[in-house]
This record gives sequence, structure tokens and C-alpha cells, in this order.
Amino acid sequence: MGQAWGRIVLAAGAGVLPAALAGAPLVIEHQPLRCVVAHTHPWIQARAGDAVAVHARFRRLDSREWYTVRLTEDEDGWVGALPRPRASLGAFAYYVEAADEAAATARTAEHEVRVVGEESACGAEGVGPSVPEAEVIAAAPRGKPPLPKGFDEAGQEPAGEKVGVFGFSPRTSVLVGLGVSAAAFGVGLAVANQETPSPNSVELISSSPPPGSTVSLSSLALSVRLRLSSSRDIGPGSVAVTLRPTGSPGNCVDLWSAHPGLTADRPLEVLLERVLFVQCEPPFATQEAWVEVRGPGENVVFSDSLPLPYSFVP
Repeated sequence: MGQAWGRIVLAAGAGVLPAALAGAPLVIEHQPLRCVVAHTHPWIQARAGDAVAVHARFRRLDSREWYTVRLTEDEDGWVGALPRPRASLGAFAYYVEAADEAAATARTAEHEVRVVGEESACGAEGVGPSVPEAEVIAAAPRGKPPLPKGFDEAGQEPAGEKVGVFGFSPRTSVLVGLGVSAAAFGVGLAVANQETPSPNSVELISSSPPPGSTVSLSSLALSVRLRLSSSRDIGPGSVAVTLRPTGSPGNCVDLWSAHPGLTADRPLEVLLERVLFVQCEPPFATQEAWVEVRGPGENVVFSDSLPLPYSFVP
């Protein structure tokens, strides 16, 4: 049951999709990792057409419990780091999954990756791209530890250039919160092409149902209206609201909406009523959310403590 919910993608009020949302099938371009060096962070790279959310899911070979890392959009595609595997792990499995604005989903095949002690042990397979240090948000299955056995906790921000398949920009920084308890958990999110953070604000105007309500995943009638203010112009893009579970790291529900662009110091109201990637097995509760605004070539964090308590049931 946990595995099924960990992979579900839904649209609020799902039914017949509007004609404007019916487009070409979502296709993921990804060169699989075959072999990685222990105690470094495997670096996932993919292109996914018109995707608005992309995740990498990984597990031990002797377990069916999938853990999830949310990838971030770079100027050339989607990128992200996995936790560091130990040499004793031997191998692990992963796949990449994406969703577009119509809530259509696509995923790659499941890939098996060998974990070796040094690069030469990869042989003809070649060593996969990795970064020596990174911080990673890993969403664990309900009731499971923050990381599966055989993976190390996150280190620091990447210090060097990444070995890339598609030539991703080394300006991308991977920031995380990966803790062993709720108290240790911090919010993290990749921010591309943004040298210094700028003051932004987000205000919750309304939500349906109101905060504190119980939401049924069978109907998934959930919407949130926000007022966003930016200190600088941000081009047309999207807004994502991620609801976090109470008392454990990771994400449970992602809401998404397009935006026409933000003008500096001019508030913009956005209604988010499309739900992508329900990643927790019901019943579960959420307490707060963070808000991410995307524009051309950048992701900007607007809030990491927006109160949005809900209880979710099947």
C-alpha cells in the first residue's frame, strides 16, 4: 500500500481534461546511472518536456520501500542529488518520474546501480556523475527511518563542478534539510541562477476546505489562493505549494499553478487547485507548507513556514 501511494499522481477534480491541456505525451530523457562511487552523492539529470514536477525514487534491492527526492529545474533540465550510498550497500535501484500541468505522468524504467569503492571498479560501465558534498531532501515512507539502511546522511553544499551528461550548469546549488528527527529537519530546495536571496512575501488569502479540515483523497477537492509579492520582476512560470507531514521529514502533497509573471512590488494573486504527486500513505496530517515560484531559469523560495494544517484520509 505504501509503495502505491508513493507513486500516485492526481489532479484535483480529475475528469475529462480541458482541450488546452491535451498535448504531446510526456517523455523523460535520462541517461541511467550504472555504477557510482561509495560516499559520494549520485547526481540525477533528466529532461522531461513540459513537466512541472520531477522526482527520483530510490530503494535498497532487498526492499520495496521507495524513498523520494524532488528534483529541481535547471536551465537545461531537471537535476538533483541522492543520499550517499555506502560501499557495504553493494547496489540500489531508482527511477525518475515526472508530471505535467495536465497531471499526466511518465516514468523511466527501474535502473539498478552498482556501488563500488573506487572509480576503477566500475570498469566498462563507467562511473556515473556525482558530487562530493550535497544536502538532500529525502521523503521517507510512512513509519520508516529518514534514510534506508546503507545510505549516509547529507553533507554540505556542493563545492565543485558536477560531472554531467547534458552539461548542466555548475551554478546550480543543491540545498537540503535532511535530519534524523523532526527537530533536526530543515527545509531545503534547489535555487538556480540566484546569487543572493531577495526579500519576498506570500500571504494565504483563502483555502478550500479551510485549514484544519479533513480532505478525502478519493475526491481530492483542495485549493489554495495566495498573494505573492516580489522585490524584483520574475518572468512567467509556475507556483508550487508543498505540504509537509507532521513530525517527519519529506513532502506529502504538491499543488501547482501557472503564473503570468510577477512585477516588482506589485502583488499577484494565484489560485492553486491542481494536485500533483501525493506521496504519503493515508491517513496522514500536514502542518505547514513551503512556496516555490519559478520563472525562466530560476526557482525562488517565497516561504518555508506557511501554516496549512490538514488531515488526509483515503
